Amino acid sequence: MRPARSTPAGAAAPEAAGSILAGVPGLILVMVLVLVLALPFTATAIPPLLDYPNHLARMAVEAPGGRDPALGAMYRLHWAFYPDLAMDLVVPALARLLPLYLAGSLFIVAAMLLTVFGTVALHRAWFAGRSPWPYASALTAYNAVLASGFLNYLFAVGLALCAAAMWIRMRNRTPGKRAVLALGSGLACLVCHAFGFAIFALLVVMLELDGWHRTPPGRRLPAAATGGALLAAGLLVPLALYKLLGPANTYNSPAQLGLFLHQLLAGGFLAEPRMRVLWLMGAVSSPGQPIDALGAAALVGVPAAAVVGGSLGLARPILWAAAALLGAYLVLPSYVVDCAFVYPRLAPPLVLLAIAGLNPRLARRPAALAVSVVAALVLFRAGATYQVWLGERQVLREVRTAMAPIRPCDRVLAVREGQQVWMADPDEPRVARHFYNGLAYANLPALIVAERHAFWPMLFTESGKQPLGVRGRYARLQQADGYLPLARQLTMSPGQSGEIPGGDWPAQLRDWRGRYDEVLVLHARHRLDVAGLRLVRADGFAALYQVEHQVGGGDRQGGAPAGHPGGCQAPERDRGAT
Repeated sequence: MRPARSTPAGAAAPEAAGSILAGVPGLILVMVLVLVLALPFTATAIPPLLDYPNHLARMAVEAPGGRDPALGAMYRLHWAFYPDLAMDLVVPALARLLPLYLAGSLFIVAAMLLTVFGTVALHRAWFAGRSPWPYASALTAYNAVLASGFLNYLFAVGLALCAAAMWIRMRNRTPGKRAVLALGSGLACLVCHAFGFAIFALLVVMLELDGWHRTPPGRRLPAAATGGALLAAGLLVPLALYKLLGPANTYNSPAQLGLFLHQLLAGGFLAEPRMRVLWLMGAVSSPGQPIDALGAAALVGVPAAAVVGGSLGLARPILWAAAALLGAYLVLPSYVVDCAFVYPRLAPPLVLLAIAGLNPRLARRPAALAVSVVAALVLFRAGATYQVWLGERQVLREVRTAMAPIRPCDRVLAVREGQQVWMADPDEPRVARHFYNGLAYANLPALIVAERHAFWPMLFTESGKQPLGVRGRYARLQQADGYLPLARQLTMSPGQSGEIPGGDWPAQLRDWRGRYDEVLVLHARHRLDVAGLRLVRADGFAALYQVEHQVGGGDRQGGAPAGHPGGCQAPERDRGAT
């Protein structure tokens, strides 16, 4: 049951803004929006999204199914019910038909479109009408969370919105069909990303509570039973399957609970107020042009204008869910147990739910003006993003030139010249920033794995999160989290870590001369004068140095282990390897 429109009784209702699109076929509108949002992806094969190169390198390992000799010597696959598998299930399958980088870009576009069209679907499912308003969600397509490379999460958010829309539309179907839909939706959201599943759970709980509240008192008990059964099918059964089939973890241990409470008290409850405002603006902010303020103003101004000079329909359960996300956004810390960027992730779905839960109705001329302004902002945003991403071409060319001498299975340490571990320096190129001067290229060395089939110690291979592990001698080098080390740390000791603001000492730097074959330097402004390093190749942004091993030191003498040309060793037996 849906709420009544807010137009006063006896008053003439403003013209529905949907009439603005009456003469535009839906397919054409969708195709135009897809082409506009996909425009920046023609600028570069690898968009400068923080985590994306790392994810892409993992796809390069997974796509051949462990059959690549060099990659198979370094990595092993161990599949389980991980709640973070959207990209792992889609991109390797696409990569069997398309080039890997094209498959990765198509996945990013799909994640963006799911958030937009999921918002449109949820709005239409509730208000049962065609309106241009939910298409304003395209203003959030290029957001700070996307720039951070949290692609599985955004894909799952869009999927959750679509699943909630189907939940509403299936209300008149038989309980059996609704239970199957609930189970399938819950499983799909949980497999794609745990946070996406949480948003789906929040939405359907609010929808069922609203439906129960609107049910006549005499029918509330059977309605509660039916709703409870559907929620059990959509929420409890997927969680039970995850508990049964998922990786072992200690998230429910007293130690983890104590850690969470400590993090909540230290970094939650409105801590970092300035950053919370920035990340909330980040829902409509990437690449961070001043035009973003106009996008935020449009999202606020259209509903405000409807209140003043039109009418505003409300989808109360969707807005309740948005209010709950807002509360979590204000209370949760940025880091929860071993998951980073927790409250920042909530900004895009918070804005999307607010868009889906409102139905502003304006007179024809104000509605046409609003549609024109939003369309212009979406087009400008796509063009500005294209221009920023275009700068990545030169960076990629120079990095690839420097990496060319790297051989399969070589062990490569990547560092960067800079002063801060998490933020770009003021003199670094525009493309180096992903949000609020954040370092966008920190995971670019993952191309060492994807293109040279060599080893880089910071590939995402965390146990319980990704279906990828590290074999043998390479496992001793792995450090799946942390910052990209600074070049000046090569000549420092762990005891001098206090000289590096904002970062602990990286474990991968321990005895680096004895454990690595090359050092790749990004943002290479100067030639390194470090004992044991010999410059091999340099090209602008990047430079490659060979580590000159002493005889009898490390795992290599003269460049390759005896009996293993190119540095590759036969895979060692690993428990759980496939």
